[in-house]
Amino acid sequence: MKIKLINKYLDVFLSKNVAAITLCPFGIYTRENPSEKTINHEKIHWKQQVEMLVLPFYICYLIEYLIRLFLDDGNTYNSLSFEREAYDNDKNVEYISKRKPYSWLKYIKKN
Repeated sequence: MKIKLINKYLDVFLSKNVAAITLCPFGIYTRENPSEKTINHEKIHWKQQVEMLVLPFYICYLIEYLIRLFLDDGNTYNSLSFEREAYDNDKNVEYISKRKPYSWLKYIKKN
């Protein structure tokens, strides 16, 4: 896993609000000087993508996004199980080493 700056090609597709994005197997792309919390958040996404063999991750992410788009009250991104796992644990630098496979599944149900 390599951490790289967001290049001009990615910048076309990303909102200026995006601090970082993980595109396994290519690496983690960030704006300048990402925080440790941001890097940890993206490393959690890296683990999610690797354990799901990359392509199924993106398919599941998209399906969940579309389902939640109709079920949630306008906060679709933050209600995704993959994002909830990453946000709930991005301050804990030891989380990745102790994380059990498919931990995002416990975030499927809405709180």
